[in-house]
Amino acid sequence: MATLIPSDPLTASVIEFVNASNTLLIFGCVAFAIVIWEALIHCAADVRVAREWKAQSTPANLIYFTCRWSGVGAVICYMLACNLGALDAGCQPVFRAFYVFSAMTFLAYGSMFSLRMLACNDMNRPLGVVAGCTVLAISAWILAGSLTNIKVNQNPFRFDNGDGLRSCLATVQNQNTQGLVYLLPALADTAILFATIWGVTRNKATSKVKAALIMENVSFYIVVTLVNLIVGIMMFTDAAFVWKASFGCLAEALSSVLPCRIFLHLRSVANETLTPSPHSSPRKSLSAILRAQRGGKGASSGGEDPLIVTQLAYSPSGTSSTGGCGDTGSTHTKTPPSSPSIARKKAPIASDAELRETDSVFQMSSFTSNA
Repeated sequence: MATLIPSDPLTASVIEFVNASNTLLIFGCVAFAIVIWEALIHCAADVRVAREWKAQSTPANLIYFTCRWSGVGAVICYMLACNLGALDAGCQPVFRAFYVFSAMTFLAYGSMFSLRMLACNDMNRPLGVVAGCTVLAISAWILAGSLTNIKVNQNPFRFDNGDGLRSCLATVQNQNTQGLVYLLPALADTAILFATIWGVTRNKATSKVKAALIMENVSFYIVVTLVNLIVGIMMFTDAAFVWKASFGCLAEALSSVLPCRIFLHLRSVANETLTPSPHSSPRKSLSAILRAQRGGKGASSGGEDPLIVTQLAYSPSGTSSTGGCGDTGSTHTKTPPSSPSIARKKAPIASDAELRETDSVFQMSSFTSNA
């Protein structure tokens, strides 16, 4: 049986080019399906976050939507590159736009996980400065390094109608520079992961919030960081650029959807732990409300409904829901003022240590500290 390998070098190059274009398109379709599917199934949650943002602007909501839609933009640019001719004027700008969205995605999810890491470490300011500078520096490296390092191959193959093969394959001028674009985020994710786990384990937290913090971080690290490491290592090798670009697009899609999932899941866990009342403001400081119940410093002039205070600070089972990352202390229980709505149900009063813990849970649920 004759070997089905073309003897003509030009024909072999064309076949290789077509196979590379098809590989890029397949990975692009998979990444596009991931980001669009995630956007559709979480449409209702996104609407709720948008309503909260409209009611009160917070950095957390801006970070969330940036992470969500920068991933969509990156994948769309990748798909356009797969359907543009290499000689088209939009080929190189589309590839550069891909890395612009990639830098925005890392800036968003890096900020998201850094804020949560700070909430688990008592909002340590020096640690926050280091994390913030690291995220900004890596985002700038992704942006500047990619924009100056991307070069588009001119397609030498022409057909009778004058059109080239419909694919815009790009190469990098410096493999080491492009490898750091993927390795640096992987190293930053590793540092944030261990800092978060250290902040959670050194303090007592409820098992539900603790499991959400650790397991979600580990799952994100295993999937996204592993892909980033693979792409980064491939950049230092002689592997075909088609595989580097394909896995890079897949890493971009996962880096967008997984942090958004963790954002929504951790908010739901914190809300279940704190069980806020619909009659209370979700952004109000828990310490001020609980101290108002105790009649201590920071009490509000109008007073608070004891039921609302109890629901904000404790779970429905009546046990303390001190699921934060603050220090723990002894619990002093008193009988709250009677109220017809709670049917004479007794609820414990939070101690100063528990006030710090509940504030930490609230900070984790919103990824920002409350003033």
